[in-house]
Amino acid sequence: MTEQELEKLIKTGNFLPVYFFYGDEPFLVERAGRRVMEQAVDPTMKDFNLNIYYGADCKGTEILDTSQTLPMFSERRVVVVRQADKLPAATQEGLVPYLANPCSETCLIFLAAKPDLRRKFFMELKKQPGTLEFKKLYDNKLGPFIAAEAQIQGKRIDGAGAEMLAFMVGNNLQELVSQIEKAALYKITCRSWFPRLKKQPCISVTVQPSGWRMSRRLSVRARPLPPLNWPVLWGRKICPRRCPPCNPCCRMAKSRL
Repeated sequence: MTEQELEKLIKTGNFLPVYFFYGDEPFLVERAGRRVMEQAVDPTMKDFNLNIYYGADCKGTEILDTSQTLPMFSERRVVVVRQADKLPAATQEGLVPYLANPCSETCLIFLAAKPDLRRKFFMELKKQPGTLEFKKLYDNKLGPFIAAEAQIQGKRIDGAGAEMLAFMVGNNLQELVSQIEKAALYKITCRSWFPRLKKQPCISVTVQPSGWRMSRRLSVRARPLPPLNWPVLWGRKICPRRCPPCNPCCRMAKSRL
């Protein structure tokens, strides 16, 4: 299953009896499970038809009994198992028969970060049509992700703006989405963020400096200061060398302005 297929199933209301979301991006895993959970169960009947368990604190009998219980005054029951990779081995073995014949009135969702796919339980779980892996998004993949999240907020951001946002925030997707939502609420009325954010800075620099960034900062001190007629980008002065805003040369030159 792909993310597009999952979104299509959610919009059409065709929910599968078993979902398995896992991968190195916990934010995407949790968001996918939350999307299915919110749409599959009637909000007025959540107290009766929504059960959430944690792998390290639950027993297999509890998950089985709840999954095989008919929903109350609703079309389906939703059972969420977070931290499924921490389920005890005995619990995993007890859930294998249910995967072969799941209850059609129940939507069972497993969320895991790093499951051991060599185990029989996860091997059978991975065969389910509702399996979706969220791989780590590297820096070269952040641009399309930022553009898609901006589109969800009804905004548009160009490639240069997405690149600068990724540089300032890093590859923490939860923080990226938070900063995008904050920018969308910053009373930016035009369709494109990039021109307006030159004058309305509202993005926090949250990325932690790495060894490469620190060495680059130290090496910049030996360079001569560039001219002061720099372009303004996201409310910061950017030198012609495209140095990041946090470089010492930028700070020194800004103190002279």
